[in-house]
Amino acid sequence: MAMDDRGVNEVIGFVLVFSLITATVGVVSVVGFNGLQETRNAERVDNAERAFDVLADNVADIYYEDAPTRATEIKLADAQLFLAPKTASSPSPTKFRVTVDNPGSANDVETKRYPRPLIYQSKTASDSRVVYDAGATFRVDGDSAVMLREPPLVLRENSQSIITLVNVGGSPGSSVGGTTTALVRSEERGSETTYPTNTVGPSVSGEVTIAIQTTDARAEAWERYLEEEISWESDACSVSSGTVDCTFETDKLYVNVVSIEFELSA
Repeated sequence: MAMDDRGVNEVIGFVLVFSLITATVGVVSVVGFNGLQETRNAERVDNAERAFDVLADNVADIYYEDAPTRATEIKLADAQLFLAPKTASSPSPTKFRVTVDNPGSANDVETKRYPRPLIYQSKTASDSRVVYDAGATFRVDGDSAVMLREPPLVLRENSQSIITLVNVGGSPGSSVGGTTTALVRSEERGSETTYPTNTVGPSVSGEVTIAIQTTDARAEAWERYLEEEISWESDACSVSSGTVDCTFETDKLYVNVVSIEFELSA
């Protein structure tokens, strides 16, 4: 082989090796960078989950321990924290209703409230949300939702059941966004027992119905939770178009409503 041919082969080999290295570095950079971004975005939502768990603990201090107020810090990183707004088509994003059918009494006893969900919406992971709604906490990814923290409901067949409805309110349009730390101030605005009443005792001779109207994803999560809680009934719950309905019997019932005001600030 001539010296010139060897020199050409070495140059071609160098070019091929250099091209392979460059292409490999480029692919690894693009794929690795995207992977790091996805990991970072997921971690941000995970951090929001932990912050909402603290929020739920603080709100529980209000309705269990009679604490007047609590404050929770939630770190935002390319995210929006807001109270679900009312719209013309939907006067409230959630409707929670408890109806007690008492044969022999003049009327059924109904408790109806419209709690407003507190929502953490990631801007970088646009289909991921963390939601505090009616005392429960949810992680929502696209069309699916998981209940991370159960609401303060105690449902029993042969003893007393206690339904504590956390009725969240706040200023319309309350919102904090960006890369700041949001402060959620929770304050009790009153509590009441809606069942039993002055004319009806805690004993239940008929059926109790819990109906929750919310988003499709959260309705599915509510149904899974309530089906497990009302385990003594067969097919106690049904869900359709974002509304879950559950009917069951219990010996005694107490329905308590605690109104909590959320104030958001940066």
